[in-house]
Amino acid sequence: DDSELIVGPLFEKEIVHVAEWARERHIPVVSPLDPKAAPLVKENPFLFQYPPAQEPLVEQTYQGVINECTANGTRPLIIYERWTGKSNMVTSAIKKIEENNITPDTLAYGILEGRGIDATMLSKMDTTTVNTVFVVSESEAFVSDVMRNLLLVKGQMPQEGKISLYGYPKWKNFETIELSYFHDLNTHISIQYNIDYNNQETKDFVARFTENFQIDPNQYAFQGYDILTYFLNALNEYGREFPAFIQLYEKSLLQSNIRFEKDSPQSGFTNNGIRNILYFDNWDIKPW
Repeated sequence: DDSELIVGPLFEKEIVHVAEWARERHIPVVSPLDPKAAPLVKENPFLFQYPPAQEPLVEQTYQGVINECTANGTRPLIIYERWTGKSNMVTSAIKKIEENNITPDTLAYGILEGRGIDATMLSKMDTTTVNTVFVVSESEAFVSDVMRNLLLVKGQMPQEGKISLYGYPKWKNFETIELSYFHDLNTHISIQYNIDYNNQETKDFVARFTENFQIDPNQYAFQGYDILTYFLNALNEYGREFPAFIQLYEKSLLQSNIRFEKDSPQSGFTNNGIRNILYFDNWDIKPW
């Protein structure tokens, strides 16, 4: 009952019981891992949902496409698999872009039609500027086919013609697509977590972790470090009343950006911190 903070349990089915117990005692609880616990935040003002939800990641992707096209005075090419044309994923993407006074060009095809589709793609490109391409798909096979054809298109354009590709968070976990495809097409992705191993703080953490445990830190080690660093510093700075100030306490840590927000006075807090990464054609990865 004297706890100032509870981190965990890991999974939604356990968190629901702990969060209710802690709510009665006004003890903040952090849901550290399971995105399925997000709905619990709606009616528990002492619950912190750490993993960002899918929706803000996709919204950030939309905004990236919109900002780039607005800045360049161009319109994007939206590519999707033919049979998904009426899906919520495709209709939402087109609607969101049109709401910003941008009329996208579209191209729908099936993988079996992929041979020769590069000529159709090329006909929709402006060979004198940056072409913003948004592939509205989470199918690894389809995305792979689109990327392969876009590389063929890139090889047929003069140096002035460039491709700037936007995709979904799930792409980062694709295992059968060559990493060079991402870099050669200047791919933009908005994701929950990303580790910059060139960052000096990251290097220091890896060195300390390896020295203490004789193994390299995995994703969960970074996540645990970020969570405890963030909340213990918040406790140190604001005391037990830190939830009242948490929306002002934004941080960029080793693996995560942390920006907690409330949907209503009765709700808890959801982390809307996002990492936007761009695969450059020189094999570098930077924020965008």
